Amino acid sequence: MLAGRSSELQEIRDFLAPLVAYKEMAGPMLVMHGPRGIGKTSLMSAATDEVAERGPVIAWVSCSRKQPFLADLAHSVDRALRNADALPAPTKWLTTLKRVGAEVQVPAVAKLSASVQRDLAAATPPAPAVSALEDLLHAAAVAAAGKDRAQHGVGLVVAIDELHAGSLGDLAVLLNAVQNLTLDRQQNPLAIIGAGLPSVRGILTQAATFGERSRWMGLQELSNSDLARALILPAAELNVDWDAEAVSLALAAAHGYPHFVQIMGAAAWRAARPEAGSTITVDHAAAAAEQGRREIVDLFRARWSSVSPGERDILVAAARLGGDGPVARRDLQEALGGDISVFRARLLDKAIVEDVERGMLRFTLPGFADLC
Repeated sequence: MLAGRSSELQEIRDFLAPLVAYKEMAGPMLVMHGPRGIGKTSLMSAATDEVAERGPVIAWVSCSRKQPFLADLAHSVDRALRNADALPAPTKWLTTLKRVGAEVQVPAVAKLSASVQRDLAAATPPAPAVSALEDLLHAAAVAAAGKDRAQHGVGLVVAIDELHAGSLGDLAVLLNAVQNLTLDRQQNPLAIIGAGLPSVRGILTQAATFGERSRWMGLQELSNSDLARALILPAAELNVDWDAEAVSLALAAAHGYPHFVQIMGAAAWRAARPEAGSTITVDHAAAAAEQGRREIVDLFRARWSSVSPGERDILVAAARLGGDGPVARRDLQEALGGDISVFRARLLDKAIVEDVERGMLRFTLPGFADLC
């Protein structure tokens, strides 16, 4: 279940309203952002599942490791249209697909994504790639809204997960194509939703200066009552109760972090192996806390192994100065005796630390400081 995101779901409904009600483009891309494990993918999945019941075709793609993703996006759109029995004229559509496959792989795009001066290089994406993607999204959206479908057509929703990880060149092409399509919203029944780490704001602005004009949705931490519901309600569907003290113990062991709550809930279920009518007790939660902590430590170690010696120096200094709480960048630089900009940027990109306010950093995972 999705706990505590009713206001965010309503904001997504509002964003999609022009598409659902009038078959018009929703506008610039909606981008939800937040640290790992806070529920971005779950929220986007819940929102697209809900809106799919109202008619739009949903295409989903995930980015990874600064790799090109537009060819995968084109394949996902094609598959979604086929599944919805909404393909446009075969010959023209296949030609459009081939154009995207060819144009997004041109050397200019590869150069964009590999450029050292990324913010400058990405300012002028290759026009053939932009126009090819425009044509594909337009043709797909019109086909998805076509009147000859078995159900009433609405249009196309493209969901892009891990948006921060896409190559800068492909992001530049995507942003320019979307910008051009919004100039004629009535002819493009389309909406694009993305999800990424907090660094995605800066990355999209590097890809195209007008990327900053995307519609932003920052996901905040959930309240204890919402997190408790995430444990209690799924169990209640199977006629299993949670003891109140067991809930409190599980939430404390999870440090109030949504992904850790999932870990503790699953571990408690394994410890209890409950049947209908039974209760998950404090003893079950205590056993779960021990098992869950081992899983969390494994996650911490995986993150630790992914960082360089210079990045580790920053993490150790941050843990010593602030623990899990925020620490001033100037204090880190003073402690390490030099500029930390390069290593700080890498840690932000890996989502191991995050900016909480200007000049202040903290770990994205509670409890990570203990490992450092």
